[in-house]
Amino acid sequence: MRSYEDHEVPAYCEGRQWMPRPVGVNNFAGHQPLPARCLEKELGTDDLKYKGPNGSPSGECFQLDRRMQNQSQPVLPTIFMPGFPKSASTWLFECMHVAFLPEMVCGDSPARAAVAAAGTITAEQARKTAALAASAATRSGLNAEAPRARRQPKPVSRPFDPRNWSKKGCEGRRYMLPGISCAATGGCMHRKELFFYGGGYGNYFKVGLAALHGPEIPLELFARAEHRPPAMKTRDWDYYKVKRFEPFCTNPAHTHLPAGRIHPSCCMARASWPKRWGCRWHETLRMRFGRATSMWLQTAMPWVKPDEYEFASVDFTPNYLCHVGALHNINATARDPSELRFIVLMRDPLMRAYSEFSMFTTWGWDKGTSFSTRTAEQMGRFRQCNTTLFHRPDLLRTLPDEELFAYMQACFKGLAME
Repeated sequence: MRSYEDHEVPAYCEGRQWMPRPVGVNNFAGHQPLPARCLEKELGTDDLKYKGPNGSPSGECFQLDRRMQNQSQPVLPTIFMPGFPKSASTWLFECMHVAFLPEMVCGDSPARAAVAAAGTITAEQARKTAALAASAATRSGLNAEAPRARRQPKPVSRPFDPRNWSKKGCEGRRYMLPGISCAATGGCMHRKELFFYGGGYGNYFKVGLAALHGPEIPLELFARAEHRPPAMKTRDWDYYKVKRFEPFCTNPAHTHLPAGRIHPSCCMARASWPKRWGCRWHETLRMRFGRATSMWLQTAMPWVKPDEYEFASVDFTPNYLCHVGALHNINATARDPSELRFIVLMRDPLMRAYSEFSMFTTWGWDKGTSFSTRTAEQMGRFRQCNTTLFHRPDLLRTLPDEELFAYMQACFKGLAME
């Protein structure tokens, strides 16, 4: 059998025919208009009793009201990478993240120049990853011509202009724009795995899409890196990044909720709650900024006017493949399910399982000391869960969808260390 170089695409991965490239964005226009009771200044106890996994109020009265086509709307993920831990999903995400961000695809914008000048990608790295990233991008409907080795332009210092990322500014090229998560201390970063649709330790999907898409925030927060304005001192910039989340989370101009409500994607923490799991307090807030309470975004997706932009957002949570509800949830909330794209990575099962075991024991999550013992324990649980289907892939292939989903729901939870 022929071996392949790292930058080559094996013949069995080359497609003969691809589905049409998706067009536009997977915009979410919101729910039907909020019920009249949700518009009252004070909500009833029934509408305040439900909390999301992050502790913020959620439920029917905290969701996005109906938005018109000419209004900005949040963009939901279109490209997914369901699979198994330790199947190189992070590696492929990083390849695509380097090659297909708007800073790289949309030409010589100020943001792209800053990224390139920072040494994000070298010519040699681009050459080695271009073929594999382009292959994945072709399947996903991205601009497959983007990942070329380019001379790195000199950095420029100009204000961010969201028009650089528009259809016109990007000359019709389609790029990748992940959602972000933010920290208590003010910084935000692209998030590979959202764990929203299922397979995590909290049912985020149950609390509504607002917990995923977040409030409407400036598009520049989705740039690969934020840049401090030259006229602002470092300390002032750090304080600003912490302080800005309060209007994002409470101002109706950003939340699109009635005044006085905290957006369900936001975290609120107090120094008196240091060990709270969902929105954990960071002692830097007290020591450096003199704060006893703080608020920040847990997750946010980009908001744009649908007719003006052309890109795909991504969610590369591997656990979705093993969670029976995840693909149902993804399908139910897509603008057009036929535009969804899935990249499924495979790896030798034993090598993958040992790699996962090694990772979790190193982290201290798995207390086992023997790979063979832990494997035998889990296989025993699978056998007990369903003795008829255990080690019978031939029977699994013949099951009707609903029976297969029922088996998966009973025997696999889609969690780590399964």
